[in-house]
Amino acid sequence: MAVRRTAWLILGILLLAGLGLWLRIVNISLKPLWLDEAYSAFAAAHDLRFLWTVVPQYETHPPVYYSMLHGWTSVVGDSLIALRSFGVIGGMLALGAVLAAGAALARLIRLDAASRLRLLLVALLLAALSPSLVEMSREVRPYPYLIFVYACSIACMFHIADGRERGRRIGWRVLLPYLASLLALLWLHNLGVIYAVTLTLSGIVLLSPWRWSRAEWTKVFLGHALVAIFWLPGLLILAQQSHGWIAKTWLTFDPTRIGNTILSLWSMQGMAALAIMLLLMVAGFVQNWLRRRSIRAASALLLCALLPPLIAALISYLVAPIFLPRTLTPVVVPAILLMALGAVGPWRRDGAMMRRLLLLAALVLAVNMAQVNYKNRHSPYWENWYEVADLLRARIRPGDEIWTYPNEAALPLGRALRDRGLDYVVRPLPVPVPALGVAGQHPTGSAATVLITRAELRAIASTPTARQIPTIWTIRAGSNAYDPEDDLPAVMKEQRDEIWHWYRRPIEITGYRRKG
Repeated sequence: MAVRRTAWLILGILLLAGLGLWLRIVNISLKPLWLDEAYSAFAAAHDLRFLWTVVPQYETHPPVYYSMLHGWTSVVGDSLIALRSFGVIGGMLALGAVLAAGAALARLIRLDAASRLRLLLVALLLAALSPSLVEMSREVRPYPYLIFVYACSIACMFHIADGRERGRRIGWRVLLPYLASLLALLWLHNLGVIYAVTLTLSGIVLLSPWRWSRAEWTKVFLGHALVAIFWLPGLLILAQQSHGWIAKTWLTFDPTRIGNTILSLWSMQGMAALAIMLLLMVAGFVQNWLRRRSIRAASALLLCALLPPLIAALISYLVAPIFLPRTLTPVVVPAILLMALGAVGPWRRDGAMMRRLLLLAALVLAVNMAQVNYKNRHSPYWENWYEVADLLRARIRPGDEIWTYPNEAALPLGRALRDRGLDYVVRPLPVPVPALGVAGQHPTGSAATVLITRAELRAIASTPTARQIPTIWTIRAGSNAYDPEDDLPAVMKEQRDEIWHWYRRPIEITGYRRKG
């Protein structure tokens, strides 16, 4: 029987991992890099000296992810497929970490072999299909690795708790992997500190530190002190950039949307799917509540799923908006584990019918996720720079130039032109990214881009070289933030005739032909 279960587990893992991989790579080359991804590609194209001395002057995120991406592209190249494949690898590693966390949870709460098999396969099924996890795996951003490390941290936490339940003391052998994952969270993203705080609080609930020996307290304290020391440079980067972010940011915060955002993070769409998700999570929590020894495990999962968005909402309300769904996608992992725990079914042997119903609910949930993934694959792209490149190719003539305002719009445009095999002159206004040392306002809080005055734009457009350009094609992205007074169109119309205009949020293209 044990061999049979093992065979089913291996077969299920292979099939679900294959499904997860297919969802993460299907049509991955059709979507162009959007602005944030283009920033990642831009940073990765530079050497480590640039990444660790220049990037921290304009970027709030630590340079570790960009350094990892730089190493990857140095080996496989920086084509669109090469860039996106790095995220896919992170996404597949995250699936493995979900399995590891599920296995550690099953050992901790002493599931029998059949329940353990059901827990692992349901958790992997939901993780493979989760639209949030799928979408983040397809992005050239640090989120798939943030999800992976968060899942690893939860697995390590459960492993430590399982050892204590079996009478083993907390030693460096089990503590170091957890501390390493904690440090990785802090260095991968500027919101890593939120996940670190969440894990600390969850660990208090799970591990009952009031029962620790002095030696255990000493190791845990020293370990966290070392993590703090190694994270200190990252903290300084965050502190250096936080002023600009707090003073000016493009994000807004609507407290009334907190609940909907959290539910959407857990990848549910539709009232029926939401009801099923909540049923499974409540079932998972109640089952552990009935088993007093494992209530702490369910509580820790619930904290890991809820605390990061709640902390982000509190910071957004009190300090500055940071409540952005994609930065909170790691919370999907503990939510899925809690739902998978609910699908295991009642602990009592006479609950066969309820077990079948809960398992059916999990399968219905998986179907809903598959539908959302299908919808995502057939939805219009946000920031479709390939469309922009194709529109320009049909209209641009020799001698024409493309001007982008703000300057950061040149990053995704340049990638799209390159992918289309087009070599046009692109001029970022006022200077290429990063605009360090250029006087002006920073409407979105980043020193990489700068808003200049109408007089400065006029000076650029009035140079003898600019006047000789037959047609200037201006591209504005996010003009509500960077050009709210329409300074660029006003300046261009002073000297040129508008011949063509196109707009699809957030990108605007206008052609201005030289008069006479």
